Amino acid sequence: MNAARPVIMLRVRCSQLHRPFKRFHRADLIALQAEDHYVRVHTSAGSDLILMRFSDAVAAAQAGQDGLRLHRSWWASAEAIRSI
Repeated sequence: MNAARPVIMLRVRCSQLHRPFKRFHRADLIALQAEDHYVRVHTSAGSDLILMRFSDAVAAAQAGQDGLRLHRSWWASAEAIRSI
């Protein structure tokens, strides 16, 4: 099972421009976690907070891969889930 994982590029709204969140450019997206008005992005390269609505982050993540909303404040990549 060495299938290649898709690379997810989560884009963050900065003023009216979108730019790549460079730290996670080549990282596999694992999960998103809502923290007040921020979203903690968990990747294979670590995690960090970004100022973004959770619903927008989930929509951006789901545009690139399948995932599940596990709780109102958690979304996880389907590839990262081992069992339920």
